[in-house]
Amino acid sequence: MFGERAFGLANYFYFRLSPNMLTAIGVRSKAPGEGMVGNEVGLVAQVEPASEMQPYERLLGDAIKGELMLFAHQEEIEAQWRIVEPILTRKSPVYQYEPGTWGLPLADRLTPLDGGWHFPLLD
Repeated sequence: MFGERAFGLANYFYFRLSPNMLTAIGVRSKAPGEGMVGNEVGLVAQVEPASEMQPYERLLGDAIKGELMLFAHQEEIEAQWRIVEPILTRKSPVYQYEPGTWGLPLADRLTPLDGGWHFPLLD
């Protein structure tokens, strides 16, 4: 269009998702003046990762500053263990059933208020 043939000088859309998000639009437009000379013009929008925190950056920063919001207290941890420990130490039986079946009728006792176990429909 501008009387010049240069490889790679064309209109473009450019999208990059990783590692840094970037969107760019480039066009060839007429350069100022009387001659038909092309000029490459571009618009670039980029998200700079410098403003993002690195993994553990906030956690370490809060620890150094003495901010305790992200850290569990002893009482909280002990309460969590009181809930979880009985589940971890309880012995549950393992029931055998025939391969290719939906399991034992015993499963109906787990959902009596919902009408028992609902068998999936296979097409």
